[in-house]
Amino acid sequence: MAITSLMACAVLAGTLSKPAYAACSSPTALAGSLEWFSGTTEFKYCDGTNWLSMAGGTVTWVQSGSNIYYNTGNVAIGSTNPQGLKLAVNGGLRLADSGTACNATYKGVLRYSAAKNIEFCNGTTWKALAGPTIETCTVQEYTTPGSYSYTVLPGCEDLAIEAYGAGGGGGYSTYGGGGGGSSRIENSSGTILVLGGGGGGGAGDGTTDGGGGGGGFGKKNVTLTAGNNLLVVVGEGGQSGCGTNGGLGGNPDGGTLGNSSNGGGSTYGGGGGGDASWTGGSSIYGGGGGGGDGVDNNPSGTDYGGAGGADKYFLCGTSTYGGPCGGEKSGGGGGFGIGDVALRGLNGDSFQGGPAANGGPGTGSVHSSSCNRGGNGKVVIRPY
Repeated sequence: MAITSLMACAVLAGTLSKPAYAACSSPTALAGSLEWFSGTTEFKYCDGTNWLSMAGGTVTWVQSGSNIYYNTGNVAIGSTNPQGLKLAVNGGLRLADSGTACNATYKGVLRYSAAKNIEFCNGTTWKALAGPTIETCTVQEYTTPGSYSYTVLPGCEDLAIEAYGAGGGGGYSTYGGGGGGSSRIENSSGTILVLGGGGGGGAGDGTTDGGGGGGGFGKKNVTLTAGNNLLVVVGEGGQSGCGTNGGLGGNPDGGTLGNSSNGGGSTYGGGGGGDASWTGGSSIYGGGGGGGDGVDNNPSGTDYGGAGGADKYFLCGTSTYGGPCGGEKSGGGGGFGIGDVALRGLNGDSFQGGPAANGGPGTGSVHSSSCNRGGNGKVVIRPY
């Protein structure tokens, strides 16, 4: 019995006890053991052979006191692509350094430039945040005939500019109406940026007098430099046949009225209306003058204005880009425009003046209304 008990204890002891050995050294420990290493201030675990750090993966940020930094590359948050920017936060904020070029990819990006300005990329160029913002860039509208100067403000360099030509005068009795004046914007070099051509004058043929043509329209989006000066000119409506004479061409520098003579010519204004049996005046940008009764009006020509009307039995005035005479030939043609968008006004006829393009104010004058004028032009400058 004693021998049997002894043997049972020996078997049990052999089952529960195994020889112990150290898996890791310095300090000695078994596999799976954890140890704090004060020299490197980190926990390590024994993998059965070596002590390994418990840090998770590669550490790319460097800690310096309470600051962390990463001195190469770029950072994206909420995205896998920082697009070459130093910081790109998906959904809004994007920051660039002073050497980043502005293009459509970086529209809306902010930077601090070498010129010591906080700037934003508008998709084409860097714009300083200093100075007026778009909320303070006011729309300028010019409706009174004459010449004006417009200065481009800082922060307001992107402009939508529009020009509406003036309407032509109507024919009265046997006297032709004057063409409407053009409206335009020029840069400091004298280049026309946009223009609305004037409507042609209606003819006076004694029975079916014609209404004046409607003014044309031109629009263009431009990016200028702060401090640039623009010349703004608003055209005047052409005068209808007046009393016993043709009508005056609308300003700027409209053609003289026909008084026992042809109407006078102009460059930007309307051609003057012809007296009875006399032709209307020519123009380049304004409307052609309407002819008097009983005469071919084809000597009256224009490029961008509307053609001058004529007695229905005779030849009308001509236009390169504007409208031909309307109705039974006696109505003035609609003016055309210059710009990225250019629209033609409608022709006048023997019942009414032609409406201006794009809803402008330069409607042609009604026929048979002595000395009346077509609607004036307009210029609009809209920062955007």
